[in-house]
Amino acid sequence: MRDPVHDRPPKPFVDRLEQLATSYRSLRAALVLTVRSELWRGHPTSIPGVCFVRLDNAPDSEELVARHVKLHGGDLEAVVTSEKVARHLKGMTAVRAADAVERILHEWERLSRDARDETQRIDHIAEMLDSHLDDLDQLFAEPGSAVVEADGNDPVKMAPLSTEDRCMLIALACIGAVQLPELDDASKELMGHLQRRPSAKTDAEPRTEIVPFEAFGGAGLRGRLRRIGAANPQGDTVALKQPGFGDAAVRYVWDYYPDTRRPIATWLVGLAGKDPTAAQAVHQRLSELIRRRQDVDFLTNDLKELTGKNTGLLADVLYDATTDAHMRRRCERVLYDWAPSEKYQVVVADVSRRLLLDGTCFDIALRRLRRVADAAQSQDATTVVLSAFESAVDDPALRDRFLARVSGWFSEAPARPSSNLALRAVLRATVDGVPWLLSDDAEGVEVHAVLGEALNDPATYGAIVGLLDAVTGDDELYARVVVGLRTAAAEQGAVLALLDLARQFRDTSRFGTRDPLSDLTNGLTFGDLGMTTGAHAAR
Repeated sequence: MRDPVHDRPPKPFVDRLEQLATSYRSLRAALVLTVRSELWRGHPTSIPGVCFVRLDNAPDSEELVARHVKLHGGDLEAVVTSEKVARHLKGMTAVRAADAVERILHEWERLSRDARDETQRIDHIAEMLDSHLDDLDQLFAEPGSAVVEADGNDPVKMAPLSTEDRCMLIALACIGAVQLPELDDASKELMGHLQRRPSAKTDAEPRTEIVPFEAFGGAGLRGRLRRIGAANPQGDTVALKQPGFGDAAVRYVWDYYPDTRRPIATWLVGLAGKDPTAAQAVHQRLSELIRRRQDVDFLTNDLKELTGKNTGLLADVLYDATTDAHMRRRCERVLYDWAPSEKYQVVVADVSRRLLLDGTCFDIALRRLRRVADAAQSQDATTVVLSAFESAVDDPALRDRFLARVSGWFSEAPARPSSNLALRAVLRATVDGVPWLLSDDAEGVEVHAVLGEALNDPATYGAIVGLLDAVTGDDELYARVVVGLRTAAAEQGAVLALLDLARQFRDTSRFGTRDPLSDLTNGLTFGDLGMTTGAHAAR
């Protein structure tokens, strides 16, 4: 009973409730009446035999659904309490929750007949509950169109949202729970981007101001929050009652308002830049929006430009797209095209490093890393590539594959920067305690040519020192490394470079009784070990 004109309980009816309750009790039955509190004003709140229950807040929708399905069939309780399904039940009104129960029961029975496994059925139920198209069609309808009132127990009328409210809904959906003043700022900033005018709140550029008279003539924040289905149960912190509805709203706007994509992305990138805690949410949001439309063009034409110096965000989204089966080929081409570009080399190196280490597309990733290394125009890009190579060497699942690939580089192009970086990583690899470069696994590698190129690059000195340090406890291995370095210096014309390297050993305390400085420069002989200079000696 909710209509103020037709449903107000008359006094004679109320006076007979005690008698009516007695009759129902004798029949072992019950009558439940729901009456809006304002319609009961003036009537008693205590009547013999009648139980009064005052509901000031809606029941918890998740608990309501769980109890309903338990009554209908206990095997579904685990389904509706699963994370995938429960997030879509959160914040529903009682009537909508009851409707959801009916839909879940019907779909579960239908899906059971299709012989789908439980995981597939849960995914389907979650997808069904995630559909908010009917509501969104009305909320984003032409302003001024006829209002369609939602269910009577739902306080929100499904009137078309104003532009301001649409901005607030999208802002809240993207940010999640947020302080009310911050939500107000964020929605105005988003609106500023949509209007193609600056609205950043900085010292040099004040945020967009709304004329007080116009603001006073519209709805206040509380009314607007109700219209978009938000709640602020804890002070000024605001969140959507139904998180799934917010996600659906963002997708709806992105899909059906294409002109808003770039402004929304601009706003999201700015949000990630201002608030590090929001960076992960922004990454996930942009990644999901781009991948569901397989929109490589937006990634390469818009997001590439909008992220600016935030290369980490661009790399995160590009990595997700590259691991998407539907976008992989095109994104691999993007990585290839961007590799020589100074501006995007770090992005390519970062994405390729991840692809290399997770084994998604090992060979493609390695080729992209090599392309970056050979065209590297920044130390940052070189550092990322070296880190990728070192991680591959240290990973037992990747090491042999990596070594097999780069050994070919050493033979075909030892002078290329990529070969040099690979060598710095390879020098830390061992086979049964023997440095890989001196092991049988390196058969066919021109060791002297590789070491000669390494000597000519001071950046490799640290790796060479590490190699000598690793073999200092073994006379034969130590001798082979020293002779190999001296031979490489002689054959490759890197004697001066060898002297520069030797200076790294002025502090010999880490080598115990060894004196690498003298061993490299004084031409020691190792007759008792049968060592000779040449390829075999180095091997």
